[in-house]
Amino acid sequence: MRFGSREVCNVTIKDITNKKPVIYLETLKMNSIETGSDTVYATGGQGVPRLIGWNGKKQVKFKNEDALLSPESFAVLSGSKISKEKKLIHKKEKLIVDKQHKIKLSEKAVVDNKHILYVAYSDVSGTIPSMELTKTTQEELGSPKEGEYSLSLGCNEITLNNDLPEGTIILVDYYYMSKNKVTTLKITSNDFPKTFSLEADTLFRTEDGIDRPCHITIPKAKLETKFEVNMKGEGEPSTFKFDFECLKPTTGKDMVIFDIEFDEE
Repeated sequence: MRFGSREVCNVTIKDITNKKPVIYLETLKMNSIETGSDTVYATGGQGVPRLIGWNGKKQVKFKNEDALLSPESFAVLSGSKISKEKKLIHKKEKLIVDKQHKIKLSEKAVVDNKHILYVAYSDVSGTIPSMELTKTTQEELGSPKEGEYSLSLGCNEITLNNDLPEGTIILVDYYYMSKNKVTTLKITSNDFPKTFSLEADTLFRTEDGIDRPCHITIPKAKLETKFEVNMKGEGEPSTFKFDFECLKPTTGKDMVIFDIEFDEE
């Protein structure tokens, strides 16, 4: 019975050792299974035509494209772990000097040897710093000298020189401590994706118009190190592409198995 395919797979990625599910992928936009092999030929005779061919190095790839990415799926793709903790976050603000010759940060600045507070005059866009201001050396808060500023004890208010006109644009680049734990994802130099077993479910439609469940099993699949995370501001939403290299299982030769539920007995 002939059939066609116009449905993506729901894919379950499983730990190859204990067979427990690692993650379920149910927002995929595309799957494809591509096979190939290397062919070498004996050649000879006049014109040196190909005479006999030998195939080897069987290759099977399971390609995927996902509409959505989760921290868990990112960790699987990158081979790294997820961490959740409070962290210092970078922030840049364009602020306008008020009548009291002050500007107020939206967060409390954290300043140390690795995280500086950068204050500078800026153009109207708030993206091009001109002259950097330096922190005053005066211990008591007052009117800093021209080209200087003072930071409040709460680290969220900056006082500038009294002669600075109201409405002057100031660019402030700083770090603040997150109020809640942030989810941190990493791509590291020494972590790589693992080898998994895969199970996928889709539908094949036969010529009688009936959708037949198809179950795909890949006993041993190495997640390739290359994956894409695109960020763009126009056009279609970005998708996330990743591929598996299907390997020969430890026992047997079946690299990909299709089980289709036909009505035939």
